[in-house]
Amino acid sequence: MLTITVLIENETNFKNLACEHGLSFLLTCEGKTLLFDTGASDAFLRNADIMDVDLDMVSAIVLSHGHYDHTGGLEHALSRFVQRADRNGKNLPELIAHPDILLHRRRAATEKDPGKYLGMPKPTLALLQSWPLRLLREPLQLTENLLYLGEIPREFPNTQFLLGEIARNGIYETDRILDDSALAYVNGKGENKALTVIVGCAHSGIINTIEHAKAVTGVSRVHAVIGGMHMKDASEALKQQTLRYFIEQDIEMLRGCHCTGNALEGAARQKTLHTGDYLEII
Repeated sequence: MLTITVLIENETNFKNLACEHGLSFLLTCEGKTLLFDTGASDAFLRNADIMDVDLDMVSAIVLSHGHYDHTGGLEHALSRFVQRADRNGKNLPELIAHPDILLHRRRAATEKDPGKYLGMPKPTLALLQSWPLRLLREPLQLTENLLYLGEIPREFPNTQFLLGEIARNGIYETDRILDDSALAYVNGKGENKALTVIVGCAHSGIINTIEHAKAVTGVSRVHAVIGGMHMKDASEALKQQTLRYFIEQDIEMLRGCHCTGNALEGAARQKTLHTGDYLEII
């Protein structure tokens, strides 16, 4: 079974919980607890405390990509995990992500505007120099049935979203956000196997992400798609293309949040996720 607790996203229905432009999920799967993204600040930690969520059980941190609204709370999480290690001797949780999360990125610069910094906060980058890291472009098995998808091929170019510039070897270039990744969970047995795809922002394109999850797992049926799908500013044509794809795939559960916008409105089996929500995938 997979459980997902929404520690932070843009909105909430609970008056005692904070919300912000960001995303953080806590996942439990097959005896392992994972932190998937860390929002834009320490708000996800404060929400976890209010919800009585035990972060002491976290054994790994997985980052969907390196933008500030998914990594801004990482510095605070690292501090808490150092305190945990000092208190009870537990190992520091390994951080799993694409190598490009460590690169500086910004909005496209102009003569009048140097471009807002969009990457992981620089103090956090410094902290990671002494942290256990697993930076890879390839898929990684996290549990028996949960996978990190690694770098996602862009087979459907009209479904991806670019944002700003990234510095490689000190030179800024168009940021294709190659570090954008996701998780895939395989539930069921034999012919009943199905995929749950968990996304942070889907800058690779949600269709690309789902198709890559199928290729990596060998499972063609999609049960659920959960998370930020970056459809907020998509054209009407792209929204309709994506909805047609969801219908063709006969996806049983659509749970958009964060950067999804209203793209899923009218789709069958869809419901918006908010801070404080909880899901079980059996």
